[in-house]
Amino acid sequence: MSMTSRKPKSPAVPPAKRWAVSVAFVVAAGVVVTAALLVDRGWLAAKPSTNSSAKPPELYEVRIGQASWQVELAVTPAQQARGLGKRDELPAGRGMLFVYDAPQVMRFWMKDCRIPLDIAFLDAEGVIVTIHTMPNEPPGTPDDQLPTYSSEVPAQFALEVPAGALGHANVRVGDRVRFDPNMPITVR
Repeated sequence: MSMTSRKPKSPAVPPAKRWAVSVAFVVAAGVVVTAALLVDRGWLAAKPSTNSSAKPPELYEVRIGQASWQVELAVTPAQQARGLGKRDELPAGRGMLFVYDAPQVMRFWMKDCRIPLDIAFLDAEGVIVTIHTMPNEPPGTPDDQLPTYSSEVPAQFALEVPAGALGHANVRVGDRVRFDPNMPITVR
């Protein structure tokens, strides 16, 4: 007599139960795929993490006479094009310093800028060569109707601060700007 080993048979799963398990699996897969598509398209926002990797911009001090401002740097073409545009406020004592590789005649405009600004153009030595106050323009103003504000002479830096701040600090053409020594720029 030969002996063969046989596995015990599993209890039979009724067809109705197999069908229910299959349907539940398909529905769960559909929910996961739909949620992934909604998140990808921005229709369903994921809850922001408390450990956000987006860090605030690094700030550096610039001084003119007795006044000082904490400024963000705009060094890359993308940062310079964006500038302070699309912001709803710029707190007192804050600003942005645009840094260029070489002196040039600069022209700025207020496209997409919602807040009025003062701008001081500085030469390569950090001396103010031109100052303007730039009012914010109405949304939707065509580009060809936006005024431009020129340095009028070659400049290497442009400092933007809240409108009226330079006048309030009695800043004038010919004043020298003192830069934070930790600022990653070169001034002659």
